[in-house]
Amino acid sequence: MPENNLKKPRILLGGVPFGRDNVGDEAIIECVVNIIRELQPEADIWVSTDDQEATGKKLGVNTHPLFGFVPPGFDREEMRQAIRDCDAFIWSGATGLSDYPDIPLEMLDYAVAQKKKAIIFCTGMNDQLNPSLYRLLPGKRRFIFDTLKAITLGTIDLSASFESKRTNLTHATMRRVIPNASLVILRDAESEVEVSSVLRDASNLNIGADPAITLTCPDIDACGFPESTLQFLESDGPKIGLCISAQSPVKQLSSMQAMFDSLISKRKIKVVGIPMNPITDAQLLEDFRKGLLDPASMHVVQGRYEPDEITAVASKVDVVISSRLHLLILASITLTPFIGISRGTKVTNFTRQFDLPDIGSVDTLDMSKLSDEIERLLDHRPAFREIAKSVRVAMLERLSKAKERLKQVLLA
Repeated sequence: MPENNLKKPRILLGGVPFGRDNVGDEAIIECVVNIIRELQPEADIWVSTDDQEATGKKLGVNTHPLFGFVPPGFDREEMRQAIRDCDAFIWSGATGLSDYPDIPLEMLDYAVAQKKKAIIFCTGMNDQLNPSLYRLLPGKRRFIFDTLKAITLGTIDLSASFESKRTNLTHATMRRVIPNASLVILRDAESEVEVSSVLRDASNLNIGADPAITLTCPDIDACGFPESTLQFLESDGPKIGLCISAQSPVKQLSSMQAMFDSLISKRKIKVVGIPMNPITDAQLLEDFRKGLLDPASMHVVQGRYEPDEITAVASKVDVVISSRLHLLILASITLTPFIGISRGTKVTNFTRQFDLPDIGSVDTLDMSKLSDEIERLLDHRPAFREIAKSVRVAMLERLSKAKERLKQVLLA
């Protein structure tokens, strides 16, 4: 049969809220698309995204609506048809096994039922399921349940029962679905531990690395940043890059501002706000800037930029501090020292590889330890870079092995 009459393999990438103003997620999908093109150049790639036009134009792929995330909601039959039409469905990274596992697991399960290649590729799992989905949040039902618990002196705890039931249902789905997948590659060893603790059979688990580590860093002058941003980055004095996630803001923001005020006075540092969400994070960082004693000592990057452009900004600062995992990953690409503020174990799982201390979480941050760590990294950048080089080599080796396994499954 002539080659041009052969059916192109059709690969659906999804299970992550792509197209939702999250630079980290966009870094993942860009790198996964690049990996698929490397492994199977003839593949017809489809991406499930909430920004179909921009995703399709940038990555040169076909698109489906974002399946599994609300708002805006999705058509389940359209999702199933997309799976029926493909040859392989790939749950493409991020921390979805704990952050939003239900619909991606449903997609994986349906792909298996349709005898499609069903793949988990470099997806992570925290040590607990997403509290916003698996805990009973404050509201009328929680108030009634808490009242009943108080009246019965704790003997009737419907909140705990509700939360336990939801968690057990998801864990049961994981035990049923994941062992049937064509390939399971987790993002890191810690994710393997968490998934293994849920599954009865963990024999099909493999470890890779976050695909975003394969991004390159462009020349910042070619990135289209405004002159005000470029001038601030080139100004005298050490620069600290800062990202605070608006999803789960640091609760001690005023204490953090006071800590930065002290370092600005003591070390003449300047702060660069690096939003990983150009809307919500940017606004939070701008509010943070206005609360400093010297607001002019901080500049917030404004506007929408590609993941590699954010990497270029991170490369121009001396230390990065972030409660968003993927800014830490982008900083590691250019061996820029960084400090993680825990927002779930995914941050500390990453920083631990670089022998970095835990300085606390968005709920309880140790400002004294944070200040000391900023100064330590400012004064010992070469030592960090030596460690980072070896860690990066190890991550790339794991990802290379993961890619080889993926290739074998796709070409089978």
